[in-house]
Amino acid sequence: MPFDRATLHEVGEALFGPSWQTPLADALVSPDTGRSVVLRTVQRWAKGDSPIPEALWLTLAQLARKRGKALDRIATKLEKVSSSARKDT
Repeated sequence: MPFDRATLHEVGEALFGPSWQTPLADALVSPDTGRSVVLRTVQRWAKGDSPIPEALWLTLAQLARKRGKALDRIATKLEKVSSSARKDT
């Protein structure tokens, strides 16, 4: 998978939905400042106006894995509730 702005859009939408740029900026912490990345920076990456830092891809992978684990926990809970509800009927 080439790492380009199309990939950034795909990952951003998968993690945060169609309005992904602001939550992505909030989720990313700059190693230089220790603060959230400025929204304008994410917008520049998304438009191709600024290069996407190589280190960002590893951070996005970590966010995706964390989100995936959270969704797996929720799915397990829902399956247990659904299974219990079927037994009660």
